Amino acid sequence: MTWIGAGALAAAVVATVIGAQTGRSASAPPATRPATATTFPVGEPLRTYVDPAHGTLHLDGVVEPGHWVAATTVGDLTFGYPTGHDATIAVFVGTERAGALHRIAWSPGSDVKVAPHRRTIAWSEVRGKQASIVVADVTADGIHRVGRLSVRALALGSDNESREQLINVGDDHTVTYGGVLGGHSWTPGHEPEAADISDFEYGPSGFPDAAQDIQLNRPGTWGAWLRDPANPGAAGEVVRFTALVFQQRDVPGSRTKIVMPTAYANVQGAYWESDTEVVLEIHSKGSRVSGFVRCDVTDHHCEQAPVPTDG
Repeated sequence: MTWIGAGALAAAVVATVIGAQTGRSASAPPATRPATATTFPVGEPLRTYVDPAHGTLHLDGVVEPGHWVAATTVGDLTFGYPTGHDATIAVFVGTERAGALHRIAWSPGSDVKVAPHRRTIAWSEVRGKQASIVVADVTADGIHRVGRLSVRALALGSDNESREQLINVGDDHTVTYGGVLGGHSWTPGHEPEAADISDFEYGPSGFPDAAQDIQLNRPGTWGAWLRDPANPGAAGEVVRFTALVFQQRDVPGSRTKIVMPTAYANVQGAYWESDTEVVLEIHSKGSRVSGFVRCDVTDHHCEQAPVPTDG
């Protein structure tokens, strides 16, 4: 789950890929009947939220000290990005701060990788032309590092085809990293090995080829993406997404399309708030955020998700 403030959410939560999303295959039956409601009921407030006007970080109803620009929650781990400290990321377990990561040239939603069991993390530390991948376990009492690997290619400029990036970390501490020239895997205590990164290059398999910017839930069992059936980017126009599509991986028959009612028909971002719930960022005219909608992929129920307040 990610919150980063108006106008930037969609770019931040796009799954990390190295190339275009091609090479997937899945049969494509018609989506189920879209929702016909004209409005949605009001549900629970957003679990994680940064107030863009005041820089206040809300975690499960608790206001955290400090001034913040962004926050990302995965399970019970939250990564907070304090204003004015671009190289520092605060790590919370639940509502308690466990520690901080330093010297990270961060980009919200793509800098820290979290293992499926949500207790192992990996990130890149950059010091000038030197860069390393660090792997650690997170507990309520701190961040416990288990290994570091020097990878200079992580620090290269984006116009250098030799540049690599951190892609993934597994429950066994194994990280995957690479770029256009190939991929590698590394487990602390062992030497790096060559690795197939095609699934990360081309987007996750098990979904229709036409799907763009598929967001996987943390276990990788469901994917969700946005659609604009009326005008899918035709003639260079700005896409105003009007529908959410979700599907179990490799189960085409589970694919469901929910068309937003008129009041919510300008979706500009989507992220997983839990393993079964997707939150949509709704815009009014221009780039102003007018609200959020939460949809459950298991029962197809959607509701308004109000932002938490200091009071």
